[in-house]
Amino acid sequence: MGRPAWKRLLAAAWLPCLLFGLAVLPPARAQAPAANPSPAARDAALRDRLRVELPAGAPIRHLDTDWGRSRVVQRGSAASVELHLTLQFQNVSSQPIHGVTLLLQSNSGAAGGRATVTLPGLRIGPGERFPAKVDLRLVQPVTAGAQPVFALRLDGVLFADLSFTGDNTLNSRRLLTALEMEIQQDRRHLRALLQTEGKEALGQEIRQWIARQSELPRVDLRWARRGRATTIPASDPVQFAFVPLPASPLEPLHATVRIAGHEAVSPRLQVRNRSSKEIIYAEIGWIIRDLEGREFYAGTVPATGDQIRLAPGAQAVVEQEGVLQFQEQPNLPGAGQTPIKLGEMLGYVSQVQFADGAIWMPNRYDAAMPERLRRLRISPEQQRLSSIYLRHGLDALAAELAR
Repeated sequence: MGRPAWKRLLAAAWLPCLLFGLAVLPPARAQAPAANPSPAARDAALRDRLRVELPAGAPIRHLDTDWGRSRVVQRGSAASVELHLTLQFQNVSSQPIHGVTLLLQSNSGAAGGRATVTLPGLRIGPGERFPAKVDLRLVQPVTAGAQPVFALRLDGVLFADLSFTGDNTLNSRRLLTALEMEIQQDRRHLRALLQTEGKEALGQEIRQWIARQSELPRVDLRWARRGRATTIPASDPVQFAFVPLPASPLEPLHATVRIAGHEAVSPRLQVRNRSSKEIIYAEIGWIIRDLEGREFYAGTVPATGDQIRLAPGAQAVVEQEGVLQFQEQPNLPGAGQTPIKLGEMLGYVSQVQFADGAIWMPNRYDAAMPERLRRLRISPEQQRLSSIYLRHGLDALAAELAR
């Protein structure tokens, strides 16, 4: 039996009112969205958080900052500073600059508040300007209403003659010098080829670099000071060989390691300083073969840390308590890494630093350099020059080499 007529009329009268009310009344507890700050206000807030502090007499001068998509996000008691900016500097010295290291550090000194920006391979003449792109994220605690402030400081500048100036708190001199020496080796090789055999030979050499880069397997080398990633028992210590480099100031005399699957456990090296200068640092490069006989360039690791001081003619035993882990990186994006089952390991001295700050590195273009060291690795500068050739052609590459 239906409802009385008066109830049906009452429902019909109230329904539009109810619908109208639902349409216009805001949801319970809803709040108006906060207004986005203007670009000028955002940049002003970022300037208060990040200060460029260059010392008096520095060889570079800060000109401007493009803050890009940088922002500060506060979540609870922590502030996340996301930097996507470009700093503009000018070389105000009388020498060409070939490398710069910047140190970004918070005023609190808390973990997560320190980062570096390294710019190798620069070719900046006196008076010229250059950009420094920064893409990183720093997280710092917010206490008692005090917001974190970050300072961008200069840790070091490397000049064309490999002289250096700066605080060097991050060992920037060693890093920038080693990178620049390898860059100069690659560029000298191509310039000599261009001058003696012409552009056709230059193009052929670059195309060989590109082909080799696509063929070489990629290896992820990790140094774990604690713990292991596999439960496979490590072998007894086995001796491994070193690639002979007669010009190396550091001579490996004996080397052993324990193998467990894709891990090399606790490498132990006995070395001798055969130079006339004190050695304070060295790095060892690794070449590995898997159980199928494939050969990989696996990268370099410090052999001495920063604690060794090896006088001329002196010997030392360096034993590293840790694990080298080797994994092959896939060529397809998104695919996982594959552990490399180690069959054989070869080492070579890849870098030596002396007490006076000078650096020794093997020259891959030296006639006495073993062929495997020439071909097993493509340097960052080789990749950069190859990219210039692919994007802009042979004439642009020749112009780059003339810089």
